[in-house]
Order: sequence, then C-alpha cells, then structure tokens
Amino acid sequence: MGTLVAAIAIFTPSFAFIILAAPFLLRIRQNPGIRHFLKGVTPAVLGAIAAAAIPLAQATLIQETLARSLFAIIISILALIALLRFKRPTWQLVPLGAIAGLIVGSLL
Repeated sequence: MGTLVAAIAIFTPSFAFIILAAPFLLRIRQNPGIRHFLKGVTPAVLGAIAAAAIPLAQATLIQETLARSLFAIIISILALIALLRFKRPTWQLVPLGAIAGLIVGSLL
C-alpha cells in the first residue's frame, strides 16, 4: 500500500503541472525566442532523463530472484511496445504496470 501512495505522490505533481500549464505553453510555443530555447534545451533534458532512467532501469530489472527479473523485463518490453507501436499514453501504462506488479509480486 505504501508503494501505491508513493507512486501517486511522485506522479501527481508533474501530471498536474502539465495539465495546468499546457494551454499557456501551447500559446507561447509560437514565439521565435521560445522555439530557439526549446531547440537548445531539449537535448539537455533528454540527457537528464536518461541519467535518471538508467539507474532506475537497473534497479527495476535486477531483482532478488530470476522470476522477478524476468517479469520486470517482460513488463518493460510490453510497455515499450505499447508506447512505440500502439502509441498508448504513459498515464495508461503506469497504472497497468502497478497493477501487474501488485498481482505478480504477491505470487512470486
């Protein structure tokens, strides 16, 4: 239960910010100065995300048992396929992954 509360506490502020700021950001995105800024900052943001994602992926995929590691790898691959092939939004995949983790975690 604590992990569910932690996940909600982690994701809610960023989702709320995106929902609240989206109309404003769409409006200022047409500004040439903002467009140049975004072209420059985007690679830096991608690097920061990768720097955070790599240790998280390692911690997620390397579990205490082989069965849990295989489950984590399978869920990761399915989520990647859902994102890239079927264009599913992240907000749908996070709860599905949490539910799958709760179910399988209680079995393994």
